[in-house]
Amino acid sequence: MIKPNVLEKYYKHLLVWVALCFFLTPQVNAQKILGYGPEELTASIHYNEFLYGIYKNYYKKLPGYPVKGVYSPTGYSSSALSISPGVGECNYIYIPTHGVLLPGHQYRISLTVKVGKAYEQMPYFQEHLGIALSSDLFKNHFGLWSKHFVPLGMVKTEELVSVDFVFRPLCTSKYLVLGVFQGLTMDKLESFAEQYGFELHNLLVEQ
Repeated sequence: MIKPNVLEKYYKHLLVWVALCFFLTPQVNAQKILGYGPEELTASIHYNEFLYGIYKNYYKKLPGYPVKGVYSPTGYSSSALSISPGVGECNYIYIPTHGVLLPGHQYRISLTVKVGKAYEQMPYFQEHLGIALSSDLFKNHFGLWSKHFVPLGMVKTEELVSVDFVFRPLCTSKYLVLGVFQGLTMDKLESFAEQYGFELHNLLVEQ
């Protein structure tokens, strides 16, 4: 049987050891790399030319915050321009990275997004709303961007939803892009230039 004074001495040593570990362990602070918010309006819109031609007056009246992108399941084709039939348009939200996201380094991204009620009824919208890194901005004439992306996997609508994950860039990039990307199948909706919005309220990238 262990004597009480021995136990007391053991616990004292244990407390001292824990205290030393706490004070001597180097503090690792996350370093902010990129940000967007009401006081940091770094995001812009990469407009789809088809949608912009129809809604430019509306777009010009939108407030600077929060930044708003849109998805449209509009079908398109043009024999004159040799454009094969397809579905989907998007105004993408983008933030310049200024080359600070280094390949192989680990980062944490946190963003707060909001989508409308129609999102619940649109499986493609749900599965392909995501975020990607890019070295350039594609010519946004027709169609959705064929780009490797990470889906946000949001469930709630009409309220702010926060999403965060850790990632490692594989190559250098100039832009961080939020929007609806191209997939193998598309929404089967008959529409013309209908808009379904998504909003970016806050974004933070830390190393």
